[in-house]
Amino acid sequence: MSHDTGSAPTGPHSLAQAIWLNEPRSWRLLDENGLAVTAEPGTDFWRVTHSGAINHNGHFLGLPVQGDFTASLAVRGEYCAEYDQAGLMLLGDETTWLKTGVEMVGNEHRASVVVTRDSSDWSFMKAPNPAEMWFHVTRHGDTVEVAISSDGNVYTPVRQCTFRPRPAQVGPYCCSPMDGAGFAVTFSHVELSAPSAS
Repeated sequence: MSHDTGSAPTGPHSLAQAIWLNEPRSWRLLDENGLAVTAEPGTDFWRVTHSGAINHNGHFLGLPVQGDFTASLAVRGEYCAEYDQAGLMLLGDETTWLKTGVEMVGNEHRASVVVTRDSSDWSFMKAPNPAEMWFHVTRHGDTVEVAISSDGNVYTPVRQCTFRPRPAQVGPYCCSPMDGAGFAVTFSHVELSAPSAS
């Protein structure tokens, strides 16, 4: 079991100030903007669609946001099983949330977005750089925009949706829904700009 926070700084938007939902057994902060996690098998965030299943046991390290914000991160993962996934999540409550990240689908790395309002919808595309993907979520009023990047410099918008809950939480997440060994994931460049954060 590893919960090493080392000597990471503790600024207002530092991961050292974030709170776990479903804390994994093995994780450590690399610095105030970096995190290493082992996603445990049988974990997921999903509601109702297709199978009727409701899963809310994925790993999520959230920072509070009240109003408008921008959040971004880079992710590298040792994805190996179907639906292994890691990226950036915005959580209002158990029935209202958004996640975007890299996900293994049919043995291919996909850039994925799931928007959940009582039930989950899912869209995905081929990940342009599976070795390291960048994800960016921006909120203005009740509108959230998701953008992805292969290098952290040029972002492509891939989704807009309505997201009303306030307050909310935003931060890195990972899941490994299938039975197996789980997988290792590293987050870096975790950044949050939220003038109304509380």
